[in-house]
Amino acid sequence: MAHPLLWPGKVFFYPIGNTSPICLTQDLALEETANILLLGCGDPRHILFTVHASAADVPQSSRPLDITCCDVESAVLARNVLLLTLLADEDASDNITKIWNLFYHLYIDKASLSLLIKQCQKLVNISETLQDWQASKYGHFLKMCTAKTLLQLRHFWTLYLQTESLPPQKHKRFQEDFATNIRRNASSSQYTFSSVRSAGPFSVPAIMVLPKIFNHYWKTGTTSYDSNEISEAKLANPTFAYSSSSSDKFVVHYGTDPIAPFHPAEAFLPRPATSGSPSEEDVVTTAKAQFRRWAVAFSCLLRKSSPEYPVTIRVFAGDALAFCTALRYCSMTKDTSTPLYTSPWDMTSIILNETNYGPNAAFSAPTAFNVIETSNLLDHIGLLNVLIATSPILSRVPTSTIYTEALLSYGVDPMSSLLDRACCDLPTLSFLLGLIPSTFISQFTTHSNVHEIVSHRGSPSFASQFHERVAWKIPAGADPAVCRPGVDVNQRTGFDASQLAKLLFSIYLKMFGNEDLKNIMGGPPERSPGATLTHYNRRTFAELLRVAKERIHVDWQQTMSKFSELVVADKNLIIGSNNYQDMCCQLHLLGVDTVDTLSIEYSLSRQRIGSPETFRGWKTIPPTICIVLVVPQAAIASVRSLLDQTGTPSLHVEIHSPSARFSNMFTSIQAAYGTFHTTGTRENKRIVVRCDSTGRFGELPLVISFWMPSWILTLAPRDTHVAMGVQSTPGTAKLLLGKLGMNLRIFSSPLMDERNVHILTERPNLEAGVEKAAALAAWPAELGPCSTTIRMDDPCRQIEMVTVRMDVTDTSAQSSLAGGATVTTTQLSPYVVQVSIGNTKQSTYFPLPVDALKSKLRVARKSMYVEVVVPVALGPAYRGVKALLGRFPIVSHGQNLTSWNVHRVDLDRLPALQTTTPGSMEWLRPLCFLMFSDREKRAREGVSSGTGVSPDTLMNLKDSLLSIFGASSGLSEPNARVFALAQDGPIGAYTLIFVNELRLDLASHTAVADAWVLPMTLEILPHVLDAISGITASIMHIKTDAEEMRAWKQFLPAITERCRTWKHKTTCEYEAHGAIPLSMEWAESPICSCGRGVGSQALSKVEKWSAFMPYVTRAALSPLFAVSYLEEVGTWLTDGEAVLGTPLATSPAPSCAACQKKQLNLRLCGKCKKVRYCSPECQKKDWKAHKAHCTQS
Repeated sequence: MAHPLLWPGKVFFYPIGNTSPICLTQDLALEETANILLLGCGDPRHILFTVHASAADVPQSSRPLDITCCDVESAVLARNVLLLTLLADEDASDNITKIWNLFYHLYIDKASLSLLIKQCQKLVNISETLQDWQASKYGHFLKMCTAKTLLQLRHFWTLYLQTESLPPQKHKRFQEDFATNIRRNASSSQYTFSSVRSAGPFSVPAIMVLPKIFNHYWKTGTTSYDSNEISEAKLANPTFAYSSSSSDKFVVHYGTDPIAPFHPAEAFLPRPATSGSPSEEDVVTTAKAQFRRWAVAFSCLLRKSSPEYPVTIRVFAGDALAFCTALRYCSMTKDTSTPLYTSPWDMTSIILNETNYGPNAAFSAPTAFNVIETSNLLDHIGLLNVLIATSPILSRVPTSTIYTEALLSYGVDPMSSLLDRACCDLPTLSFLLGLIPSTFISQFTTHSNVHEIVSHRGSPSFASQFHERVAWKIPAGADPAVCRPGVDVNQRTGFDASQLAKLLFSIYLKMFGNEDLKNIMGGPPERSPGATLTHYNRRTFAELLRVAKERIHVDWQQTMSKFSELVVADKNLIIGSNNYQDMCCQLHLLGVDTVDTLSIEYSLSRQRIGSPETFRGWKTIPPTICIVLVVPQAAIASVRSLLDQTGTPSLHVEIHSPSARFSNMFTSIQAAYGTFHTTGTRENKRIVVRCDSTGRFGELPLVISFWMPSWILTLAPRDTHVAMGVQSTPGTAKLLLGKLGMNLRIFSSPLMDERNVHILTERPNLEAGVEKAAALAAWPAELGPCSTTIRMDDPCRQIEMVTVRMDVTDTSAQSSLAGGATVTTTQLSPYVVQVSIGNTKQSTYFPLPVDALKSKLRVARKSMYVEVVVPVALGPAYRGVKALLGRFPIVSHGQNLTSWNVHRVDLDRLPALQTTTPGSMEWLRPLCFLMFSDREKRAREGVSSGTGVSPDTLMNLKDSLLSIFGASSGLSEPNARVFALAQDGPIGAYTLIFVNELRLDLASHTAVADAWVLPMTLEILPHVLDAISGITASIMHIKTDAEEMRAWKQFLPAITERCRTWKHKTTCEYEAHGAIPLSMEWAESPICSCGRGVGSQALSKVEKWSAFMPYVTRAALSPLFAVSYLEEVGTWLTDGEAVLGTPLATSPAPSCAACQKKQLNLRLCGKCKKVRYCSPECQKKDWKAHKAHCTQS
């Protein structure tokens, strides 16, 4: 396993999600098939919400959904399948209330329990075998990935059934124990903020209501406020009583909140007939209404007639990392019997369902995905583990996305914790793993976490959590010029061996920062990132290098030799030398690197000396062997309570010898309680383990297996011991030192004691596992040749320059080059630099955005090649005038188009906002003003005061969006719903924007302007001139400079694509011109005409807008937020200037000195830099009056 084995002392059951749902298809094109993998899936809220939010249930939708759900807690999956099968039944709509009760209430009434028993009996009857399940009424859309998964789910359905038929005395005790545990949880959790977080921009009013619902829930066991319903709900809900990790003990997490997995913000929207904040009952009613909408949408989807089945849901119970590797193995070898264990405390192997995953499957299950949602797994297993496991099974198309989510604060500053978690510079990580956060490229996000920022800045006491979602994408996908036929985006990248070794060593030190004495003794955990969290072992590091090796072109032997020298010489990690052999072993097993002592030649030389006692009688001694250590239950029982107090300490196995003076630790270990029996002898010895479901609460021994180098066992076999121990940390040492001694060993056995120690060539229960694992490690990467090389900075931590070699193959160019022609470069797009040799032009493609203005050329006129050397163009320094080139890319997958970094929304599924009620939109004020980073805020204040001029095009674009949202919401004067984007100077408006309604994007916690855009082209203008003259008085003019106009021309295709419900025509101008936007010139349209007039009947509500209906295209405008891990945001909130829910102090829009028109982006007088004008005409008109006061600045 690539994660340390943790003692399961402090475990909780999470039957209900603790974050609000998101739309899983938000980054896919409208028509694109969705192959989705949910890791740590939790409850099915994301599935149900996705169906509703993407309108997958409507007849016009043709997108098939194939969703694979993985969770290590099979009780979660048992509940999910129970819910989904209830929704699949014909009477689902009649049973919604009872289904709600079953899924969310701790106590249920008799009618709800009756439905549960009836459904469980049905599920038990059809789940005896995989074949029975597949032939059932649910088998066509609900599929089990393994037979063991079905067995585990059936176990829980059986438990639910048996609860009702318990003997009276046992039934009474069950009910009493259940009630006792609920009272204990209720007393230990007086306050929770999970549902408050789900309220997003309404967090401040929500904080006065939602915690009361939480307390009521744990007091009554229901969400009901009806006294009769509460009195009837007295039966313990068995679906909350059982979980895998606790047998029959109630371990539901004390923070479980039934409102958290919904969007409570909807309850706080102003309604015409109501005033004030909603009541607790109002919020619950809103959550129930959302559940009904989502559930009905899912039921409708199941019944939709379609050539392809509209939705398939696959279920796997087991470890997320192991499942990802199993899918990759199956994809490569077509073998469903994988060399992977199901979960860390289980020794059964993953054997995928042959019907769905086998080579002869009629409809093959996906083993690569364009959406991978990982919940907050990174909090539990580390960001690198998540990315290493998922990157190989991500479909390599521009729209593919891996979503990570963090809840726990980490590092010195939780807002920039992503940079700490990555263990290296993000552009560097992109070369190692082929992934990068889309927000790192874009420098903005359309998803708001303003409520998190304000909570962190204004209330540090609540900062133990900081919720942050990040979308990881293929870097080259951000540039449509690169992601097109004929361009290889998966080429290897060249590194200097010495620099790469130093980079890997830097990552190594950060990954194992918990072993660094400076971190351990450096103060409180929040000041020492990684000091208390153990997410990685040496297997993780080896896995990282395995993935990186596939992507990097380098002298790997030289790199690893230099890296090993650095590791051996290291004095930072206090147990680094103890883990060195484990690292060498894992690198060897994964085919990354083989040190001399693990070579075949070394093993043969040891054998020629004579068979050591450990391997006496063996014909061959392999370089690595598997050790099985049997730990008696008595040894565990003696320290169980202390281990439980410690929580989840990391376990390891230690091989030590006093006489040979060595102590080696191995942390990639597998464990299971159970019986075992052996067959064969010597190198043919095998062990089969029969796992015990009672686990640590039973009486059977603990069986541990791990790989190690065989040569170590030849040193002093009679004086070598194998011990199970606990990783030493300040916490574990404090509790366990007195009981276990300095080395924290739970159990130790002599190596030669065959009762407790077994030496094997294969791991238990994995016949031919070595051969299969070798096949996985040796699989060749499908990457092209290396044409790109990287140069690091001096510390080898950041990329300094990127070089692309361009071979000159064109005969005309060769002639020009040989003749001494000048070679020049031009930037065509963020990733593409055009090289001109005489009259010949050729494009070079880079793996990240670059700055061609700072390029250097190496020209080889005899060898006929040109090297273009450029710096990476990322970060705030590249947000200036020219910086928005390609900032809003539209990417294609086949014929399907979508925005790369502006998420999709179905506007008709978003609640509309009432803007006419006084004060109803005040929540929007902080949301819009926190679009700006602190740097941007200072720049805006400089411009506003006349002390500076903004060269930042993205900031100017945000200012224009602020004007649109302010005026259309009534928060700023003048109020307006029609906006004219106009370039400075006499040329005038180039786009009209009609804001029909403002809506709330619940999943992204932000506002969206449901708008219609009208490009003012020479073709359209004659048809609308009269209509424009009729609304002139109501138009708000927003002046933009030439660069902001170009930015808007790029932005418009993104905001029209993100909400389209129509399909592009065969005559689409995008296809004909081969470019998006079509044009960035004034009086030319940047968008195609395919959506023109579609659905525009909505404009008829405003009489004078009707004339525009045939010419407008629907668009979804939303704020562009600063990225909090890249720049400081909202630090000024701690000064008391504002808190969430309080209107932010803001200067009114400045006025034109001549005509008094109020608007942002006015022009400063070029001399005094103090007076503003809306146009050159106004400035000329006012010059006589202003001349006397104007002074040269």
